[in-house]
Amino acid sequence: SLFKTVLDTPQTQEIRQDLRWLQSHLGPARDAEVFVREILDPVTPVFAEVPGFSELRQQFIARQQGLLEMARALPEQPRFTQTLLSLSRWAEGGDWLRQANQPSNISNNQTVSDFARTALTKRDRQIGKAMLRLDKMAESERHELRIKIKKLRYSIDFFGSIFHANRAKRSSVALGLVQDRLGLLNDIAVARQILQRQADENGTVQSSWVAGMIAGWHSAQTKELLRQAALDWKGYARLPRFWTED
Repeated sequence: SLFKTVLDTPQTQEIRQDLRWLQSHLGPARDAEVFVREILDPVTPVFAEVPGFSELRQQFIARQQGLLEMARALPEQPRFTQTLLSLSRWAEGGDWLRQANQPSNISNNQTVSDFARTALTKRDRQIGKAMLRLDKMAESERHELRIKIKKLRYSIDFFGSIFHANRAKRSSVALGLVQDRLGLLNDIAVARQILQRQADENGTVQSSWVAGMIAGWHSAQTKELLRQAALDWKGYARLPRFWTED
């Protein structure tokens, strides 16, 4: 999104479609793995002896393994190979290169560092303003905020070397802590829906009870995660904005 004016071309749109196809096959396997690791594993020592927990856990593990096998088989599909070839061809000689040389896409006398300063400052300020109301946000808003933080962190990683690499690294690490807290909060929100669906499919009181206990255990962590995210943001905010320094 940083370079949208340059990269928004017909070939780029085709590449996006290919990458969306790839993500639609790899994403579910990753999501299932995250669910087991972040949602089920932490509560296993607590609920291991609860009737119905082991059965529910095995259902999710079996689903994870099935999705993993599907992901592993993906390279055998012709479209997988074609996607990799198309991506390489686009990166090395795509129409975005011609688009980049159009006068309308180049600001007069703007250097890379000038562009980076503008982009980083804008994203940093937007997030800083949003963080002031973190504890009042709906789950969907927190999810969007996490995505913005991730984009800022990636932008810092990308541009850091043209300013102060070490300071950029510290900023990236600090932002990563905030991103991780918000990521776990999003995992908890999504997990409630997944647990509810599985309980409905099983159709038993026991399954609903176990699903409710798991969801409740994680929901109880929400307040502390929000507090930690706010503290982590303060840690980032205290760092110098390296892109504004000479």
